[in-house]
Order: sequence, then structure tokens, then C-alpha cells
Amino acid sequence: MSMTMSLAAQENGLTADDPPAFQCPSGHLEVYATDPELARRICDIEKQTAPTLAACGMSDRTPLSLYVVQRIEAAGPHCLGAYICETDEIAVVAPEQLATLEVLSDIYRSMDAAVLFDSLVVHEITHARLTKALQGEELSVASHEYIAYAMQMASLPSAVRQSLEDVRAEGPVDRSAINELTLFFGGPDAFAPLVWRHFQTDGNGCDFVKSLIDGTTILGLPPDS
Repeated sequence: MSMTMSLAAQENGLTADDPPAFQCPSGHLEVYATDPELARRICDIEKQTAPTLAACGMSDRTPLSLYVVQRIEAAGPHCLGAYICETDEIAVVAPEQLATLEVLSDIYRSMDAAVLFDSLVVHEITHARLTKALQGEELSVASHEYIAYAMQMASLPSAVRQSLEDVRAEGPVDRSAINELTLFFGGPDAFAPLVWRHFQTDGNGCDFVKSLIDGTTILGLPPDS
């Protein structure tokens, strides 16, 4: 999800008494979190995700700031993560807070909070790296989210991914169903399994993602829908 308000202007659950940003050894991410171990884990996630993103056409590693927060005020209770392109900031709801939320979709509720959190970090970092890869070009919401969900699902432990019933469904995926209506009304429960099954189909994968980035393929509803 993208937002326009700087995280510094929001109530993030961070206070003046919190520690300064944790600088990842890679130099590509600084993490604002009260738990140093969690900050180091986030650094590892960014480092581990970078090769996959690069293989799919998203090699930029412009430094980002990531805030671990209790809530994302500007987006409401259903928002678990956000990327603010104007300031290169990411917010992700803390694992312990995720475990208490009643608004989680079924696919997210079935995951351990730590696994879900890690996958959300990947999702939002993907939005950030994708935005840089586009170099100012527009991309449909469905295409942007397809790429973010594909990378998020790829990051899950295989046992977790295979435990998701809809992901195990067989048969071809109707690409036209991967659109904004499915995303907005079906949420992650409907959209993420479709994306993963399509991404895994022979001939898709990173080649399909690259075709979305360069504009040769377009996902989503027609503009006048």
C-alpha cells in the first residue's frame, strides 16, 4: 500500500525515548524498532530478498527507512503495512500487535505472527523497489500488488505456503480475474492465492513480472470500468 503522509508526521507508537535508527550493515535500510533483535531480523530479510527482487527486474537498493509501529493511523485498522514513496519510508505493524488484531484476513490469521510480519516486510520493500524500477512510469494497482504479493508469497516458508488451501488449488488461473475488484473486495484471501498460482505457472515468474514493469503486459480493469 502507498501513502502520501510522512511517517514522521504520524502517531507511530515511537517516542523520544525510543532508540535511534538501527543501521543495517548493508547500508540499504535503517530500522526504527524498540527491539534490537527484531531490527536485525528485518535487516536480514532485506538482504535475503534483494537477489530475488533483482532477478525480477528490481535491482535498485536506494536506502529506505522502516518503522515498526503499533498502528498506521492514516489508513485505518485493516492496514498492516505501507510504503510512502515521497520519503522512502515503510511502516509495518509490529508482530505482537498483529497477533491481537481481529481484522486479519483468513490467510493471514492462519500464519504465525512472526512469519506474517516477515512477509509483510517483504511486501512493502517490494513496493519500494518496484517504484524505483518504474522510474516515474505509472503501473496499475493490480500490477503493483501482483508483484508485491508474488514476492511476499515467495518469501514464505514452503510448509506455510503449502498449508494455504487456495494456494494448492489446481488448474489454470484466469488472468483477467487478477484485477482491482478481486483485490479490493476479496482482499488477500482472494488475491494472494491467485497471484501465486499464476506466478508459479510455467512461462510466468520473473519474466511475467518484468513484462509488467516494462509495460508490455497490463493487469487490471480497463480505465472506463
